[in-house]
Amino acid sequence: MKKIISTILALVLLVGSLMMLTSCGKMITGKYEANLVFAEVTYEFGMFGSVSCTVDPIVGDELVYEGKYSFNDAGDKLTITFESDDADEYAGEYAFSSGEEDGVAYIKLNLVKYEKVD
Repeated sequence: MKKIISTILALVLLVGSLMMLTSCGKMITGKYEANLVFAEVTYEFGMFGSVSCTVDPIVGDELVYEGKYSFNDAGDKLTITFESDDADEYAGEYAFSSGEEDGVAYIKLNLVKYEKVD
């Protein structure tokens, strides 16, 4: 019985530690899209720094890239890295801001405004 209780307490401590670590840094979640001249670009930010980028060009096939994101200490710069070298155009360090306009949440990566969908 003592082993079960100590195992449960250890798991609770581990989960609490993980929650505390993830709450220390700035985080963003959700799906944001922008209609650019050449394509519709969608970033989907997930838990623990995961991000996917979907590019749906006017001509050609849809492309999906998986990667990671992180914020600088000030929270005003977002760095996105992808596993694929083909995604270099959508990766890098961006000036970051967020807000809400006319009831629609948005983020800005450099000067490009991505509106929240979903």
